[in-house]
Order: sequence, then C-alpha cells, then structure tokens
Amino acid sequence: MENVEKICGAFWLLSEKKIEQRFSLINVGHIYASPAIINAKLYINYDSEFEMFNAKFGSSLELESSKVRRGKNNCKYITVSGMNLYHSEPAEQVVIEIKTPVKPGVYKCWISAKMNETDLGVHKFKIKIL
Repeated sequence: MENVEKICGAFWLLSEKKIEQRFSLINVGHIYASPAIINAKLYINYDSEFEMFNAKFGSSLELESSKVRRGKNNCKYITVSGMNLYHSEPAEQVVIEIKTPVKPGVYKCWISAKMNETDLGVHKFKIKIL
C-alpha cells in the first residue's frame, strides 16, 4: 500500500490519494472445531467522504465488485460474496480501490461478514487522513 502506515490501530493516509487497501481473510477456527466458511459475504464500509471504486477478490484477485451503495450512517459500501475459507488454508485477499478524503481527520470504517444466516462478526478500523 502506498503512503500507508499502521500506528496504534489506525491507518494513516495522505488526502486526495487514490490507493488500493488490502485485507487478508483467514479462517482461524475454534478450540472445539474448525468448520469451513462457505459462501461468505462481506460488506466493506467506508465513511461517505471516501470515494470507492471497486473490490477485487478471489484466489488470484480475478473477481471484481464495483457497485457502490449507501449504507448505515450514510457510509459507502461494496459487497463481496461467494468466498470460501477453510481452516489452515492460506489467507484470501480482498483489495479495495479508494480515493481518500480531501479533509484531514479520523474516519471510521468497518467490514461486516456473514455466511448464509450466520454472523461472522464486524471488524472496525480507523483511517487518519493527514
């Protein structure tokens, strides 16, 4: 990632830059079981000040999702679906192409994940624009 540094749980980015932000997804399992995650669906949410272009995913980033929608708190989000994650398998990559906001500040973002009707949790992160 260009112009990115992760410090104290927040990403620091420069304003008005078009970048690709990469996320790694892995099935860590539980102490008592390691079920497969089949047909996972991710909702990748950014503050409305960001411009979102697309998400690339799949074993070799061959799949793409580019339909940007409005969500909770007027955020912008893209959905990624159809991912299968197996325990002990290498991480699946998701690459989001965004343009950072003009205005400096700290912006809240999050990724909500589900499998069929099962909640896989929410990963929250902050991006500080310099």
